[in-house]
Amino acid sequence: MKVEFNPLDFIIRLATLVPKSKINLTLYHGMLTPNHREREMVKPIKISKAVAPTSSKEVRSPSKCHATLNWTQCLKRVLNSDIEICGRCSGAIKVILFAEN
Repeated sequence: MKVEFNPLDFIIRLATLVPKSKINLTLYHGMLTPNHREREMVKPIKISKAVAPTSSKEVRSPSKCHATLNWTQCLKRVLNSDIEICGRCSGAIKVILFAEN
């Protein structure tokens, strides 16, 4: 099936797909809405980045385990390879710069 549009019709069809500005495209319902009276019960706990290391016997919650991972450990977990070691010479890699959103 072949569909052909003249340029003006094509632009009109594309323009209808663009959302209006200043409209939140993510909608939340129930306790996740920003103004719900019980919102404080479901908000994530803020943990400082300077979390003290724990012994191997101490049990930590998943949120505390996640908070203690730095970005190299997260990438190591996701990519399943050690990104702090050079692939060519097996030496340590020095991080010069990284960008965050």
